[in-house]
Amino acid sequence: MVVSNKIPMPTDTESLDLTEASSSAKKRDAKKTKKRKELVPREKSFEVKYSAPSGKNLSTTITSKIMDGSARTMVGRICAEMSGGQTWGNLPPATQARVYALAVMHQQLDDPPSWVMEWAQQDDLLLESIYQKLSEHEIFFFGGRTEQGDGDSGESTVCVTEVGA
Repeated sequence: MVVSNKIPMPTDTESLDLTEASSSAKKRDAKKTKKRKELVPREKSFEVKYSAPSGKNLSTTITSKIMDGSARTMVGRICAEMSGGQTWGNLPPATQARVYALAVMHQQLDDPPSWVMEWAQQDDLLLESIYQKLSEHEIFFFGGRTEQGDGDSGESTVCVTEVGA
């Protein structure tokens, strides 16, 4: 039996229509690729009300924007800079958490008012409250859940299994 590796060429009576072939291939690919519905928007807004130690009541709306790869890398760089040259592991755990939360806020908040960042550096309760909302937004965005307590969407976004064991 002889197997030919040659691609069949159209005969004189047939024509090869690349436009039609391309269009058909795109339609076939579009059918195969099931787009995952964005359950949680990439940007989400939160209202912040804060009673500053100065006695002033402040409020604003902040917008969380899920970080891309570049922003995530910048979080690490900010943490390194804020560690003041100390080895990260030598910093107390509370300081690590505080610095990391500030770096995430700086990158994930879309143009927050200056008072938010100023007071978040001083008031851990404000920092933790905002950071928690940013973290929840990220977890829900990547996890595909719309709101806390809604249960799983039924579909995992990641599946890693061992091969050949």
